[in-house]
Amino acid sequence: MYTLVDTIFPMRGWPIALIIVLTQFIASNIVNIMGYRFLSKLYPIYKTRKLEKDGKIYQTIFHIKGWKELIPSISSFNKKSIDKKRRITEEYVEQYLLEGVRAELCHDLAVFFALIVLFLSVPSSWFFIIAYTILLNVPCIVIQRYNRPRFQRLCRSRDAKGDIDFTPLLISMKKQKAKDEKEGELTDAKNAPAQLEKEKSEIQEEGK
Repeated sequence: MYTLVDTIFPMRGWPIALIIVLTQFIASNIVNIMGYRFLSKLYPIYKTRKLEKDGKIYQTIFHIKGWKELIPSISSFNKKSIDKKRRITEEYVEQYLLEGVRAELCHDLAVFFALIVLFLSVPSSWFFIIAYTILLNVPCIVIQRYNRPRFQRLCRSRDAKGDIDFTPLLISMKKQKAKDEKEGELTDAKNAPAQLEKEKSEIQEEGK
């Protein structure tokens, strides 16, 4: 059986390492194109469950308080993440929850892709794939699951079932986007005469 797998899918050594790392970037790019409207529809899947005991189960099992600060924050390298230094408002809390969905979904996708690579690789590569996938994704998923309940409690729009109405946030962000676009258009119109003069000067210089 191993010989057959080796013949059909001869994936081993450094190509496996390259592919498994690449899947992490693919997962990140996929979730980064998702808007808040789509993420809000996924939120019921990712909300905290009773079994998690408001995140306490992760401290009991993984002793998360002892190491979670050692894990680099995604905000360090992801421009889509929100600024944790912002004043905590209702909008901030809702954005944080949706970005948490994005982050957890990213790691879920990375695990899914890793399972595909695992299936296509030879048994000698399995240990590396499994170890890499667990070390890079599971701690981050655990941190998201641990942090989420605290922000859910701060969210005033949460109902008895734990679901959150993100409609006000989506409307607010849509208005802000329209405002930014309008300001951008006004700025472009204001700079248009100067830009035109610059282009004329460049044309005259080229004609000399």
